[in-house]
Amino acid sequence: MAYRGVWSATGLVVGLFAAAALAGCTAEAPASTSATTSAPIAQDAASSFADQFPYLPTAGTTLATASLRGTGGCPRGPVSIVVTSALALEVRVPGTAATTGTIFRLSTARTGPDSGLPVSTLPDEQLGVGIGEEPRTDPDGEAVFPLPRESRADRGDLTYFHSIRCVGQDGDVLEQAPLTWTQGPFFRAIHPVDSGPRPHARGDVVVTAGVLTRYNVVPGDTLDAIADRFGIRPVELLYINPSMGYISPRLLSGDALNLDPRIR
Repeated sequence: MAYRGVWSATGLVVGLFAAAALAGCTAEAPASTSATTSAPIAQDAASSFADQFPYLPTAGTTLATASLRGTGGCPRGPVSIVVTSALALEVRVPGTAATTGTIFRLSTARTGPDSGLPVSTLPDEQLGVGIGEEPRTDPDGEAVFPLPRESRADRGDLTYFHSIRCVGQDGDVLEQAPLTWTQGPFFRAIHPVDSGPRPHARGDVVVTAGVLTRYNVVPGDTLDAIADRFGIRPVELLYINPSMGYISPRLLSGDALNLDPRIR
């Protein structure tokens, strides 16, 4: 998935190449699926984007909770996302790893009281399928799904997931439970304001109900210039676009960057 994986650290400049100049997308046009070649954003020698992210997990912390009702054959009981003594993350669900017989996915979809709020379009993340993420059963009888932080481009900040889904073998969602996070936003004052096109940030924007919601990337854009155009820091732009990650993120012409912190 886009928010998984580790890449080598490189720059503060995004290289975007195209055979010909690409016109800005219209306000409601979807992002292009035939993106042009990109180069990774290089990192500053003094600090990386990951270093600027203010997430310092504490061992033993419960980051989020949910409750499954047992609908459709799903296990019944509490769900939790916790920080281990090694500062890794674990998702704990009712039932043993061998007997749950269901698939669990973290999802950006909202449910319950927040179901009407904006959501991102990131795909669900299935638990227990990545390298080092094989589930196990702990002594208390819970199924435990490890999420190693060092292998995640989001550096373990999972707060853009709003629910956990219990899914049947046929792919149908049997139950969806909202996640309640114990921490608030890591960046609390992100208010993008468009100061107009400039070199390396000449793409179109989408405004919905008076709110900036999207920026359409064009060839030659750089992360620094885009962030500067909207009066925020590059790391804050990455924060509201978690699919890019904090480790050598990439921009492609035709990408649609989120500008509304509520949609994160």
